[in-house]
Amino acid sequence: MGLDNDDIPVYNLFTGINEYLNIGCFMKENKKQDIMDFILKEVSSGNLKTGSQIPTEAELSDKYKTSMATAHRAVKNLEDAKIVGRVKGKGTFILDSADISSLDRLKYEREKKVHVILPLDNTLHVHWQEATLQALETTLKDGGYKIFYFEYDDEKGSPSEFGRILEEIISSGSNGIVVSTVKNISRLLGNNRRLLIEKQIPLFFHNVSGEYIPDIICNMISQDPYSDGALIGKLVSQRGYRDVVFVGSHEYQGGRFDSPGFWLQTRIRGIEFGLGTENNNIKLEIAKTREQYASICRRIKNAPGSICVVSVNARVAADLMDFAKENGLRSPQDFEIISFDDNPKFLKYNITALAAPFDRIGRTLGQMIRNSGSYMQNNSHIWIKIPYELKERQTFKVSGD
Repeated sequence: MGLDNDDIPVYNLFTGINEYLNIGCFMKENKKQDIMDFILKEVSSGNLKTGSQIPTEAELSDKYKTSMATAHRAVKNLEDAKIVGRVKGKGTFILDSADISSLDRLKYEREKKVHVILPLDNTLHVHWQEATLQALETTLKDGGYKIFYFEYDDEKGSPSEFGRILEEIISSGSNGIVVSTVKNISRLLGNNRRLLIEKQIPLFFHNVSGEYIPDIICNMISQDPYSDGALIGKLVSQRGYRDVVFVGSHEYQGGRFDSPGFWLQTRIRGIEFGLGTENNNIKLEIAKTREQYASICRRIKNAPGSICVVSVNARVAADLMDFAKENGLRSPQDFEIISFDDNPKFLKYNITALAAPFDRIGRTLGQMIRNSGSYMQNNSHIWIKIPYELKERQTFKVSGD
């Protein structure tokens, strides 16, 4: 049976982003660098001498058809490099200590440096984190960028500590800062909002949870747990299942599961939508502990019809399949199972998965950074939602064949 994707709500905040990022010739010259180059050229040619006043930021923004903020960033970079100095109430002037060669070197170093902030404890997500970063590195290195990594303790760290890392990165010069799967990102960005606005450094965030972040001050690639849940719900419903179990635990540790919160609840709502659970003939049960595996196995053995299990990730799916095997049950012979994760560690289980395309996410992040000058010059930000991709294997067949 075919799948009608039109019935599944997918929210894309930037239509046509793939075409936009893949047009090789679309990338406009960075207006900030144009302004800096203009001032440097005027100094080198002797048109602007020590003590000469440079055009105002309003004049520069008008000359280069860009925003006042971009003109301010250009002048601020010149000021930081001791090329110009501001005199309150009078204007901005060329300093007698101006070193053109040092600024030129600084300018190009800034253009080619990207910093990535990673959570300190990343053991639970290492397989997809690696896939994302590998694709990001390849895309950036192809563009001649150098990548530097910073670690942030997202369990014990504070917004001020996060701000200190941002300050250190900004002071060293950066073409972009990538924040990867750090918890409480909304609070961290909000508490450092003034710093981010003042410094105007392009910030890029991989939003794994799909949680809405108000007052966006960064460029974001977001996963979409609601739409992904709706897709699996519809796949399961189209197969005719009326008895569905969602193993909604995230990670088995010490006899209990640690729920990741927002995205888990959002995904469950998506599954309910896809299943059409307003139809009383469909029952969705949510299992949150490993102890419920025994109950699931009993249901599989005693159910008058077939049962489908939807697992939050491949680790939990494999754990349940091992438990079921110990109780004389196998997938897909006795029950079907589909997962929201495609951890390569568990490929031997042949689990059908609706998985995030992390290599594509990494490449897209890299493209956004390489092309950021074309939209950041107007103080614009991009928010992209990338859907999961279905990888059909043995444990669940879309067609049922």
